[in-house]
Amino acid sequence: MFWGLYLVSIEVFCLNEEKNEDSSPLQTGAPEKISEADSGSSGLGPEAVTAEPHKRTAKPVKPAGGHHAAHPYEHRHQSASSGGRNLGWITIALAGILGALLLINTVQTGTMGGSIAKAVAEAKERAVPAKIALTAVTDKKCPQCFDISEILTSLKSGKVNITKEENLDISSKEAQKILSSYAVSRVPAIIVTGELNKTSLGQFEENNGALIFSGVKAPYTDVPTKRIVGIVAATQLVDSSCQLCSDLDTTMAELKKIAAIGKERMVEFASAEGKALAGKYRIEKIPALLLSEDISLYPEVTQEWESIGTIEPDGMHVLRETGMPYTNATTGKITGLVSLVMINDSSCRACYDVALHKSILRRYGVAIKDEKSIDISSSEGKKLIEKYSISAAPTIVLSPEAKGYEQFVRVWPQVGTIEADGSFIFRKIEVLNQRFKFIGNNSMFEPVEAQPEG
Repeated sequence: MFWGLYLVSIEVFCLNEEKNEDSSPLQTGAPEKISEADSGSSGLGPEAVTAEPHKRTAKPVKPAGGHHAAHPYEHRHQSASSGGRNLGWITIALAGILGALLLINTVQTGTMGGSIAKAVAEAKERAVPAKIALTAVTDKKCPQCFDISEILTSLKSGKVNITKEENLDISSKEAQKILSSYAVSRVPAIIVTGELNKTSLGQFEENNGALIFSGVKAPYTDVPTKRIVGIVAATQLVDSSCQLCSDLDTTMAELKKIAAIGKERMVEFASAEGKALAGKYRIEKIPALLLSEDISLYPEVTQEWESIGTIEPDGMHVLRETGMPYTNATTGKITGLVSLVMINDSSCRACYDVALHKSILRRYGVAIKDEKSIDISSSEGKKLIEKYSISAAPTIVLSPEAKGYEQFVRVWPQVGTIEADGSFIFRKIEVLNQRFKFIGNNSMFEPVEAQPEG
């Protein structure tokens, strides 16, 4: 486009120059005409024509139009010539500007073209899968160590061209050399080398010209010490004489979902070793759980540990709160075994089954040591009704040992009372929405039927 404008401007300039030349007069004045009288109207013949003409001097006559009327062509020539020269210079200036713009455009176009070509080349290069070498180092002595197989599968399925793949054991010299070269501290390890500028891998960190997988979790082999860490030893301190005491089976099952549990032991509290462990770690409640220092490598466990146990100076993690009931390590007595008394009214066959309370108590973890059922008409029944001012039946009475069940105690005020002697009396029977009988007037409480929605 710039070339076209430039050429047009040059052509306009040339046409103007030609026009200026054509508009210039060939003479500055009109020739003087000879009148017929001057040329021979006197009757002279042809001879007179060839004779020396009669010379006379005519007095100049001043034109009516003044100076400009006398020289019309001369002034028109000067005006046209001046205008042409001005237009010519403007055309030249315009041509110069357009030429400069053309030059700038050419440079920019060349630069832009080069940038675009470079970007296209780079894009094509990026589209080509990165050429990488893949090295995996594992420890055959640690079958429980962190599994890197899924990471390797994910790498291989990515947009890469694996030119070399090695699987080495930590015991080999080649593995030791590679681990040292790239300052790898944990095994299993994955080392990626090659076209790293074309490779972006999550959980990989660059070190000494290689990408090292940084997501290795316990258990693993510590390269500097060559020790396998993260495999936890678990010791349960138990009292087998307490059949109703809480067990640690559920706790251990949950731990195994999080941590690698190696050696497991059960030690009787009554044994010499058991008493020694209880004394060393100041254990007051049996059962208790002791976990080796390796459990500290599992943040899912340690972040909640302070609320359930302690960390000892030697790194041992002691789980102290294992629930009810338990054996008191100092007295040897069992705490948390509850006695249940169920008070019935044999005259009310339509009343709800008082045994319903046992399933509710189990949901709160309350361990029932013994239970009995009495009727309100019996002497024992009458004594309890009088002692605790019981006004309706069926109902229940729990022994003071129920106070050890924290969750149960928190909800009890919504349905009953705790008496001065520590006994728990169920009073708000209507919350069950079941039939029961008021003792004083023998009236019945009828359940409220649920209203259909809408």
